[in-house]
Amino acid sequence: MKEKTFLIVAICLLATVVVIVGFSDYPVVEDYLPGAEYFQGTKHSLLDGLDFLLGTETFAEEDPAADEEEYRISVPVQPVEYRDLERTLEHYGSFTYDESVEVSAPRQGRIEAMFVDEVGDTVAAGDPIAVLQRTSLQIELRKSLNALHQRQVEKQQALSRLATLRTEIDRANTDLQSSREELRYVLREYDRGLRLYYIDAFTDRELTEIAEDRFRAVADVLRNKIGLLQLHQQLQEVIEDIELAQAEIEQAESTIEQVQHELEESIIRAPIDAVVAEREASTGEILEAGESTLVQLMDIDDIILVIQLPEHEIVNITPGQPVRVSPDAYPDNNLEGVVHNVEPLVDPRARNFNVRVRVSNEDHRLKPGMFAHAEFILDRDRNVLAVPENALMETPVPGDYDRQVYVVRDGVAISREISIADGDDHYAQVLDGLQPGDLVVVDDQDRLRDFMEVETELVEE
Repeated sequence: MKEKTFLIVAICLLATVVVIVGFSDYPVVEDYLPGAEYFQGTKHSLLDGLDFLLGTETFAEEDPAADEEEYRISVPVQPVEYRDLERTLEHYGSFTYDESVEVSAPRQGRIEAMFVDEVGDTVAAGDPIAVLQRTSLQIELRKSLNALHQRQVEKQQALSRLATLRTEIDRANTDLQSSREELRYVLREYDRGLRLYYIDAFTDRELTEIAEDRFRAVADVLRNKIGLLQLHQQLQEVIEDIELAQAEIEQAESTIEQVQHELEESIIRAPIDAVVAEREASTGEILEAGESTLVQLMDIDDIILVIQLPEHEIVNITPGQPVRVSPDAYPDNNLEGVVHNVEPLVDPRARNFNVRVRVSNEDHRLKPGMFAHAEFILDRDRNVLAVPENALMETPVPGDYDRQVYVVRDGVAISREISIADGDDHYAQVLDGLQPGDLVVVDDQDRLRDFMEVETELVEE
């Protein structure tokens, strides 16, 4: 009877142990429910009793601190803080020159000297690049200058003669006027003498003298008038000489201007501030006007980053938009750029469009053909409450809140539903549900349950 009773007790004890050990495999019971320590202790007690009945007991000292450490997990956390959030668009592109110019000869000629020695030389706008042979032009310029001087002397002499003639004409006009007055007086005296002569009050001799005076007065008038006409003729000739000299002066000045222009053109100058990308001519070569290229210049003070974007991004890109640029050759240098223009045509095959970003390159470190990472700044929110993106979880039941996070307070993890708005690639803007300084779990959320005791490890940005 005793043996039967002992057997029944052992079987019941064994069944109880199986049930408890089975439950202990589930973390909901063993780790997270209140009273988990009770189940743990009961499990050990029953197992020890079973070992005693079966004669397999062992005696080991238990470590309560080790049991507590076994069920208190560590989770990474970050604080909820106010931040500046940027929504960006990232792509790669390659640099090209801002402006390129092929410098050619404006006229036909032989290269007398080259002032650009090597590819990569820097030139400023107006700097000489080459000089074409110009000996014949210099000779022609000297001849034209001599001719101009001669015509100017002739014109000055004609002007002096003109002034003299005008003085003589004024004097001749005065003499003519005086002779005319004298003639009128003599004519009156002659008429009076005739009347007196007809009444025998004037002798023949007196009448003859008056007639001679009239003849002399008429002759003086005619002589002065002829002299005045001659002076006017000379005046007209001098004026024509002056006009001819002026025309020759203008012709000489035009010739000089043309020769000087050709002399200036014989000095081929850089049209822009640039670097020499290619040199294609040497001293002694004969160049054809507008056809032969001396050098190719590239303006890289400002350099252009060309980026291909998919067509659906065109609504996000506008001229003047800020862009952060990081060249592959200088990954630690973050440069500031700006969208220069958006090309109007979309590639019909790739469905892409080109965006040109202008970047300052005063030190000329950036070269055409280099690759760079570009980050377009689409939008900025200043000083907004932000939560890390990797702290966000889907809400278990759709409702008024967008996401769910675990907040750790006093060593206990508590789930909380929050409302958010768009942020950047790493943070979301918090609209409701969190306060500044709240610690949110940013990893291992699938290991957590509400009101679970945890240890925290602060994650640095």
